[in-house]
Amino acid sequence: MEINHNKSENELWSSFRNGDNSSFELMYRRYADVLFRYGIQFTSNEALVKDAIHDVYVKLYNDRLYLKTEVNIKFYLFSCLKNHLYNLLKRELFFDNIDIEENEYLDPGAEEQVTMILSQNELKQRVRKVLSLLTDHQREIIYYRYIEELSTEEIAILMNMNYQSVQNSIQRSLKKIRESFPMLIFFFICYKKIVFC
Repeated sequence: MEINHNKSENELWSSFRNGDNSSFELMYRRYADVLFRYGIQFTSNEALVKDAIHDVYVKLYNDRLYLKTEVNIKFYLFSCLKNHLYNLLKRELFFDNIDIEENEYLDPGAEEQVTMILSQNELKQRVRKVLSLLTDHQREIIYYRYIEELSTEEIAILMNMNYQSVQNSIQRSLKKIRESFPMLIFFFICYKKIVFC
């Protein structure tokens, strides 16, 4: 069966819940990679992350008849994966090794622009240094806000925090970042995959 790759999120979710296997396959193709990049923010064990993603999709398929009729699919999958990884890792959150490698996800032409401001090596060193000033908790929130572009409300739900606490954490983190490297937020927004991938 040919897969309609242009389905909207609502159409995709609805048809998946109604038993359309092609929609389930499309949902896997559409979100598996971003889930993997998200998962390795918690642990460097790539095999564990892949297994966890597989488990999430299996559970999603088995529970499809009982799922809500409307969800933000990416946000829902993030929440499921995070909770599952927390269980697998016994709630130990790992952000110790922020690995900033030469990145295939850098937008076309962006590398040349970044290099005009800082060399790749200098950029990596400065990003590592600035992010090391944040707590694991703050780095997680910054990741959600600027890399995955979740709203403050979504972050609050995902992290089981109240809205104002998330806002306060973002502001404190941004203050630290601005004091050390004012251009870093610009890089988050324009070249975000170079920072956390």
